[in-house]
Amino acid sequence: MKEREREREEEILEEDIEEFLKEKERVRNIVGRIGGKVTLVGRVANLFWIMAVVSTFVVSIFMRETLRFTMIEAGVFLVSLKVIYYFNRQAKITHFQFWILSSIEWRLNEVVKKLNELIKSKK
Repeated sequence: MKEREREREEEILEEDIEEFLKEKERVRNIVGRIGGKVTLVGRVANLFWIMAVVSTFVVSIFMRETLRFTMIEAGVFLVSLKVIYYFNRQAKITHFQFWILSSIEWRLNEVVKKLNELIKSKK
């Protein structure tokens, strides 16, 4: 009888583990879609941004004083925009990861409660 209960508990835990692994893979895919992975579009955008910054600084070398400072300021402005974009993107990813960790903690607490109930019902 006890062996049967133990097998049932193991089955329940295995089902919970399988569900957790499925959930983990689903979360990994979602994080990838919101910016956790570098995509082809992201690489092209980065290449365009680098070319724009480099070209503004190269053009500034060959221009007169007024246009030179304008091009340097434009390059610094582009770099500033890129930094702001990365901060925003990272904030989204961090927020989502925090939400995932909170969700995992909540589910883990549920599993612990169920396990405690099973242990109490055994006694």
